[in-house]
Order: sequence, then structure tokens, then C-alpha cells
Amino acid sequence: MSINVIGIDPGPATGIVILSWDEPAGRKPDRVHAYQCGHGSAADLLRYLLGRCANWAAGGIEEYRRTGGRSSRTASAADGKITMDLIPVLSGIASGHDLVLSCRPAATVKPWATDSRMEKAGLRAASPRARSAIPAKMIDAYSAGQQALYTAVRDAGVPDPLSRLTARAS
Repeated sequence: MSINVIGIDPGPATGIVILSWDEPAGRKPDRVHAYQCGHGSAADLLRYLLGRCANWAAGGIEEYRRTGGRSSRTASAADGKITMDLIPVLSGIASGHDLVLSCRPAATVKPWATDSRMEKAGLRAASPRARSAIPAKMIDAYSAGQQALYTAVRDAGVPDPLSRLTARAS
């Protein structure tokens, strides 16, 4: 049975990554679709993507925490507002497709979704000249990929790409 997992990094530039497994026992997804768009088109893109795929196993979206005027990850208070306004919109669209997005802070996901883990999953190039499922210049899509991989392992039961047991099985 195939499964799809989506990860979203909302913001002025929004990253969306879909990881697909034909058999969820593999440590690398069989297909990776990475997108990056402006916040104004994020809702339409998500609506389109969710309508084109089935078998949604899980979804994750980066939580945004505002302290004072802005978060440390946004360039301005206006960017923070865009991000805060986008999360419920994207979550609502997912909900309309019977998909609940788990909202997790970057401080939880990024220490786990290390470059080495992303590399083992085929989501990051091993060297600057190597090909990668998520192009190096798409930093928001890369962050969405981290959310997607974390969500796949934590919520959809996909094996951790760094686990030794998985390495023998794949």
C-alpha cells in the first residue's frame, strides 16, 4: 500500500514537500516532490496538490511562535504576520481533504532532521555537485522536507533513515 506524507514550511516564501512510498518499509521515499512559492499562491498550490494525491498518511507544518514583534526566523514583524495568518489557512485546506497537519516547532524538528538524516533519505545531496531531491537553493522547501521526514517517521510509521535495522532491510 502506498502512502504520501506532506511537510509545509509556511511564510513569505512557503515550502511544500510531498514524500511518497510505494511500500512504507523503505527508508528512502520512492518519490519526492518539492515546491516553493510565494505566500499568495501557497493556498492554491496546497489545494491543487492535495486534490491530485490520495493515501495521505500524515502531514506536518512548521509552528510559528511569536515573541515580541517578530520571531527569530522572520525578517520582520510583517513576515511574522504573514506566517501566522497562513498556518490556519493551510491547516483548514488540509482538513478539508481529511488530513490533519501536526504543528511542530522548528526547534523540535530540525535537531532531529539533521543534514546526515536528510542525506540518507535522499533529500539532501552528499556533495555540492551531487543531485538532490530538494534543490539546494530551495531553502524553504528543504525546511518543509525536514517537516515531512519527521512527520513520516513519527506519525506514519516510516523507518528512521539512520536506524541500523532499516539499513539492513532496504
